[in-house]
Amino acid sequence: MEKAHELVLLIYEVTVDFPKEELFGLRTQLRKTAVDVAGYIAEGSGKSKHDEFAKCISISLGLASRLEYFDSSYSI
Repeated sequence: MEKAHELVLLIYEVTVDFPKEELFGLRTQLRKTAVDVAGYIAEGSGKSKHDEFAKCISISLGLASRLEYFDSSYSI
């Protein structure tokens, strides 16, 4: 969970200087996705059943792939 939190902080730092026209576009998507990665990991950590935990981790991995796409497509 610590690495996911570090990711959120990094994404916020990197996107702070994005152009004004990206305030509600790419910047918002990057920030929301990073927060969601951390949020699903935290949620999964609180689940008592292994399958529920696995589902949350799976969702987090999918969201992390979305961030990788943004990075490779937009050279963040």
